[in-house]
Amino acid sequence: SGSFTMGSTAAEIAALVKESPNFTEWWQYEAPQRRVRVAGPIAVGKFTVTRGEFAAFISETGYTIESGCYTWDGTWKLHADRSWRSAGFEQTDRHPVVCVSLDDAKAYTAWLSRKTGKSYRLLSEAEREYVTRAGSTTAFWWGPSISTSKANYNGNYTYAGSAVGVHREKTMPVDSFEPNPWGLYQVHGNVYDWIEDCWHATYQGAPSDSSAWTTACTDGTSRVVRGGSWSYLPQNVRSASRDRYRTVVRSDGLSFRVARMLEP
Repeated sequence: SGSFTMGSTAAEIAALVKESPNFTEWWQYEAPQRRVRVAGPIAVGKFTVTRGEFAAFISETGYTIESGCYTWDGTWKLHADRSWRSAGFEQTDRHPVVCVSLDDAKAYTAWLSRKTGKSYRLLSEAEREYVTRAGSTTAFWWGPSISTSKANYNGNYTYAGSAVGVHREKTMPVDSFEPNPWGLYQVHGNVYDWIEDCWHATYQGAPSDSSAWTTACTDGTSRVVRGGSWSYLPQNVRSASRDRYRTVVRSDGLSFRVARMLEP
């Protein structure tokens, strides 16, 4: 539990606009900054849910998912033959599950709650930024810049003086790279996490606590996603960066992480 300042500073937004002037409006989605209290304490998965864990859920429940998953190869394209079992690149059971919709993620947390007797759920947007930052105030938990030795993103692009790196063009195992100071792995890059909040274009009117913001939605058909993914730019994997997907979308860079409340 604790409190933190959520969103980007004016200086960070100015730097983003300078690097990408065509996306000026987009960076305003990270403002205005606000102080948020996380009542907690909460437990958060140190890893994104893995392909192996999701397979156990499927095997035990018989939950069915139709094939079809969006992939990025310069444009977004729906591949009818791809799914969480076969995303179009090699994965093991230690890779994050991908090609799951919001409903798929929530079906998993409901199963996990029944199985364990604990109340599991998706994170709120405020919780996700709080645990990503882990007490930091910079663009990434380790500092103001980034490299592909720290995270999995499209390293053909640079940010804040970073060097050109590699573009792996696929996910990596969930325990790749160094965890942040609170023990969470890959809070930047690899895959986006589904978030409980519906989409709002700014933080104007947002709650001051860390609960999910699910009223007065700018777009009720979409949910917030956080963290960036292997195919996205370094700007998109910053602590404050936010995006949205329609709830029915399944993508090869979209997954989820679980949370639950703990006894005080």
